[in-house]
Amino acid sequence: MLATDLQTFSRRAHEGLKYREVAVPTYHVESGHNFIVCDTTSTAISIFLPFAGSYPAGHVIAVKDFGNAKSNNITIHAKAPNTIDGQSTAVLKWNYAGVDLVSNGKNAWLIKA
Repeated sequence: MLATDLQTFSRRAHEGLKYREVAVPTYHVESGHNFIVCDTTSTAISIFLPFAGSYPAGHVIAVKDFGNAKSNNITIHAKAPNTIDGQSTAVLKWNYAGVDLVSNGKNAWLIKA
């Protein structure tokens, strides 16, 4: 992982993001939580997103691995009929991988490039 990636995430955590660390196999994103850090040391994790229409367009939920996603993937699930870039799921499968998911305010989460 590049040091600048961690610095960016750390800086964002201090800019009003609500941090939540997850180390259980299943987590449903709670209202207000928008910075989800996954401890994949001992288990794969499934993250379930809320409806994109529950948030204004442009709302971001960040999901970040904290160590072992190459062995224990993080699977992010959109709540049907919502999608993540046209798919029902997105998978983080590299150690320290992260993704910003942006609500379109209607029915989709978009991966910020």
